[in-house]
Amino acid sequence: MNSYHFRKLTKNDYVSYLNLIQQFRPTYYTKEQFDTFLSSLQQTDIMIMIHQNQIIASGTILYETKLIHNISLYAHIEDIIVDNQFRKHGLGKLLIEYLVQSCKNKNCYKILLDCQKELIPFYEKNKFQKNGVQMVIYL
Repeated sequence: MNSYHFRKLTKNDYVSYLNLIQQFRPTYYTKEQFDTFLSSLQQTDIMIMIHQNQIIASGTILYETKLIHNISLYAHIEDIIVDNQFRKHGLGKLLIEYLVQSCKNKNCYKILLDCQKELIPFYEKNKFQKNGVQMVIYL
């Protein structure tokens, strides 16, 4: 597995990252919008997994400082994507492990992750547990 490595998303990743996320959800943004977005990120890490100079997976960590927990850091893991060609090879597990370790390294007191019902078994295998109910308003 040492032919895979992780790093933060950069402005040079525009085309390959856009191609990856198209597998997750149809979306479009210009190179200028992408660059502006990356420049504006605060308390967010978009991590990518690289194999042979190709982006094959990605996950986002949003960090939030909570006053009600003694000004402790809290993490949200979102937008887990593994390239269709690389699924079912344990790379999602590697990605989640890497993201969780990143949160531990920043001393987060907890990690929240929302997912679709059909993905619950995958996340349970990766030590996440059901907790509460998610509520949403779409605007």
